[in-house]
Amino acid sequence: MKVRPWFGALALAVGLLGLTAGTGLEVVASDADGLKQVAGLLHLHGTPFTGVVTTEADDFRTRKETAYRAGLRHGGSTGWYASGSLAFLRDYVSGRERGEHREWYSDGQIKSEQSFRDGLLEGVARKWFPGGRLYREATYEAGVEEGSQRMWYTDGSLRANYVVRDGRRFGLIGSKACVEETST
Repeated sequence: MKVRPWFGALALAVGLLGLTAGTGLEVVASDADGLKQVAGLLHLHGTPFTGVVTTEADDFRTRKETAYRAGLRHGGSTGWYASGSLAFLRDYVSGRERGEHREWYSDGQIKSEQSFRDGLLEGVARKWFPGGRLYREATYEAGVEEGSQRMWYTDGSLRANYVVRDGRRFGLIGSKACVEETST
């Protein structure tokens, strides 16, 4: 078994503190007999599952551990690359995303960061190209784009720069004109 970074293990442990107190936390593999989704809840042998599900990706490049309570994701979800470096950190409450969610490329560079409130994107979300150049910076309110939105090409030039107000976009959207193809 690979040794995981202390930060990922700590994040998972902190996420599980609410569920582990006196419960005899169960840890199962995602392919365990009797583990299945039923009506939106994860069940183990017919009962909504409370514990941690571990998953190895089919290609064995990543591993993740996700906490559940009463069949819903609840607490930390942490992923690692085969090298042991962090792939992602996420948190859930009763099946809904909560707080800061972050992803990294396998070389340790940040890939994305976004915040959730009650399962909806909230605040500024950012995504980066491999190598560290910013790709997108978008602002959300209750899961919907609102305010400043920007995107860049890999060379750093601006692709889109617009503002969303009351669901309407104003500014450089970054779309290309349609061009009719001609046959030769």
